[in-house]
Amino acid sequence: MNFTQEQREVIKSAISEFLNRINSSLNNNKSTKGFDVKDLQDKISKCLKGYLNKEYSTILSVGQNILAYNPAIAICRKDILKEGLVNTNKFTLKHGIYVILNYDWEKKIFYTRIGASMDTDDYIKCKVYNSLNQRYEYESYKDRNINWNKKTFNNISNNFEDIITELENLINIFNEFKVDDFKPLTNENSQISNSQNSNRTQSKDNEMKFPLNQILYGPPGTGKTYNTIVKAMEIIDDEEYKNIDKEMYDTLKKRFDDLKQNGQIEFITFHQSYGYEEFVEGIKPVFDDNSELKYEIKDGIFKEICEKANSIQNLDKEKTLWRLYTLPSGKKENDYFDECIENKYVYTFKDYGYDELKNLAQNGHYIIIPTATDDRSKRIRAFGIIENIIKEEKEKIYRKIKWLWYAKDANNYIKFDKINFNRPTFQRVKTNKDLIIEAVKQRIKQEPQNIKQEPYILIIDEINRGNISKIFGELITLIEESKRIKNPEELRVALPYSGKKFDNGKGFGVPKNLYIIGTMNTANRSIALLDTALRRRFEFVEMMPKAEILKEIDGVNLKELLNAINERIEFLLDREHTIGHADFMSVKNLDDLKQVFKNKIIPLLQEYFYDDYEKIRAVLNDNGMITQKLQKPKFSSNFDFIDDDKKIYEICEFENLSDKDFVKIYE
Repeated sequence: MNFTQEQREVIKSAISEFLNRINSSLNNNKSTKGFDVKDLQDKISKCLKGYLNKEYSTILSVGQNILAYNPAIAICRKDILKEGLVNTNKFTLKHGIYVILNYDWEKKIFYTRIGASMDTDDYIKCKVYNSLNQRYEYESYKDRNINWNKKTFNNISNNFEDIITELENLINIFNEFKVDDFKPLTNENSQISNSQNSNRTQSKDNEMKFPLNQILYGPPGTGKTYNTIVKAMEIIDDEEYKNIDKEMYDTLKKRFDDLKQNGQIEFITFHQSYGYEEFVEGIKPVFDDNSELKYEIKDGIFKEICEKANSIQNLDKEKTLWRLYTLPSGKKENDYFDECIENKYVYTFKDYGYDELKNLAQNGHYIIIPTATDDRSKRIRAFGIIENIIKEEKEKIYRKIKWLWYAKDANNYIKFDKINFNRPTFQRVKTNKDLIIEAVKQRIKQEPQNIKQEPYILIIDEINRGNISKIFGELITLIEESKRIKNPEELRVALPYSGKKFDNGKGFGVPKNLYIIGTMNTANRSIALLDTALRRRFEFVEMMPKAEILKEIDGVNLKELLNAINERIEFLLDREHTIGHADFMSVKNLDDLKQVFKNKIIPLLQEYFYDDYEKIRAVLNDNGMITQKLQKPKFSSNFDFIDDDKKIYEICEFENLSDKDFVKIYE
């Protein structure tokens, strides 16, 4: 929800007056005597009354007698000013959580943030505190003060609108929470993580439930593909993200790309020629060393990610096994085992297995880490699956590892009486491999707490453009939650080429930690026409145009403009063909808007209405972009097939348009 224009003007006026009084104090030796702010407090509270169906209290803090270094305007909901909540029954900046604006008069900088102060370390901790810690960068100062989502504005006079918009955003975030979310948590259920490397901690009981199969559907340009990244990271982090700004999205996108590189997330696009062979498995011709033609089974992307997701549950004794010592010098103080476990990788050095780890070890191979007090070992302390190369340096190479088991201390090592793990540092295990893998399987069963079944995600863009029966084949049934591996109605099938080789001969099944996210453009096909088998097995999340997030530029209200266009399209065609907000997000000035209409909006309308220019004119409210040609072509003869009543239209020169031509669309 957004402030009304009247609310924006009142808040702007109050902040301006607040700054004027601060400047007056500075001119009076920083004295705050006679510095009355009650009128401004009442002005802001009254202005906000009813916004999001709430009432608000406002505090203006300027310092006693002498002007404070950071005078503040703080705003809090009245419904959370109660005993038993972190803010208690009186609004004060000494404890509680609130929206706050600060002015640093020395640097002439304005700050906006969600702030908190606490009387004791634990008093302020509540669900709101945890959620803000997980969603935003955490900053603390003076031991008792905290802020989240802090924004800085240097040139105040030129940034007034942005400051008010950010205040609006912070109040919207504040209002997402229920009153009960402000109840203090006890030490037992309060789990806080302030680390920037791991900014979220969730108790097992509080794990969120995300659908295994979901499709984001809506008209073009509504952010479906954009939101698959957010949805994927929500599943990975077990946290729902809201009010995502560009900085936060960029952070999520970077992590998304890293996980995609490492194979935990896969992204594909369906099209008319996509089939079972590319998606599940097929055969491809190859030439062997003798230049003779033979055929190999080639796994598709769906089977590959199912293998990865299922690897934690079952171990294949046929796979190659490697072993790596993490103390190549043999000195215990140089051991980097803990580093490898914590960062989910291994590395080794030139002359210590560099080439083998780079070229011979393949994705999906197994790896063990022995421990040694001398030149050989009978014990192992970790087992994992080798994944992608992370980084190559001149003397060192890193590979990502999916650890399936590791010993927390020396008492938990797996010991073998008849096996010795000799040097060199990195080497393939050729003998007793079955015995080692079986021992690890038994240990995993005994110590399941070491293992986190990480989610794997398959994103299918434009899922409705593919032939679902042709692509999924018999596997469409297996993606149902109840039919997943280790669920009550588990189903497995023999694949056409590899048979039952999947999962140690048990047959192919879909792991329950594999999530499928699809996108569907409703302008291409209605949900009603979607394959019934697919529709029944997916949850659908509608994504419609969000005109409310658009702003006014150069006198043109983009929100009103998009709403007007879509109302007419819905009336003349249907809501599935409305225009999304994405095309307008990059518009910064009138020239940008002209280019968007020229290259995107008009061509899309031509496609929607099959060159019925009268309807396109109606959608644009006959604003002059589409006009009828008055002069008709001349023919040398009166041909019978010529329709004298035919109307011909032309598209205007967009460079000549003014802001009034766009305003006419919604007026």
